[in-house]
Amino acid sequence: SLIRMKTSTIICGLIILMLIESVSAISVGVSPARLRFDNMIRGGYSEAVLTTGTGDEPLKISFSVTGPIKEWISFNETELVIPEPRTTRRVVVSAKPPVDTAVGEYTGEIYMSVGSVEKINETGGAGVGISGGISVPIAVVVTGQEILSYRLLDITARDTEVDYPIPIITYIKNGGNVRAKPRIHVDIY
Repeated sequence: SLIRMKTSTIICGLIILMLIESVSAISVGVSPARLRFDNMIRGGYSEAVLTTGTGDEPLKISFSVTGPIKEWISFNETELVIPEPRTTRRVVVSAKPPVDTAVGEYTGEIYMSVGSVEKINETGGAGVGISGGISVPIAVVVTGQEILSYRLLDITARDTEVDYPIPIITYIKNGGNVRAKPRIHVDIY
C-alpha cells in the first residue's frame, strides 16, 4: 500500500511536470491603444500607423476589422510574421469612407489575431502554436466640411555653385481633410 502510494505520487508529479513544460504564453504590444480619424470628408482618405512589438518569441499577427466601418478600413499588410523576438513593426491603417456616407461618427474594432511561430524553416514556412488577440477601438468621424490646413515643418536649402539653381526642400504636414497644394515663394538676399 505504501509502495502504491509512492508510485501514485511519483506518477502525478511527472504528469504535472509534463504539463508545466507544455504551457506557453505570448507577449505582444500595440500603440496607439485607440485610433481615431477626425474630420474626414465623404470619399476622403486618411492614414494612421499602428506599431506592434513582440515579446520574447517570434509572432504571427493577422489584422481584421469589425463593425460598420469594416469595408472602409484597409492595411498595408494584413498578416505579419515577425521572426525575431523583441522587434517592432509599423502597419499603415487607411480609412476611406464612401462618398454616400452620412455625416456622423462611426466605430469599430481592429482585431489583431496573434499566434506564436513555432518554427521558421529555410523556405520561409511557419507553423502557429498558441494564439490570442488584441482589440483596438477605431472611430471615423465624417464631416460635411472641407478643412484646408497645413504646417511647414522644415525648409532646407542645399549648397550650390554660382549660376546654378538653389535646390530647396520643404516638409509640410497636411492638417486638413483635403489635398493641400501650398504655393511657396522664396526670396534670398
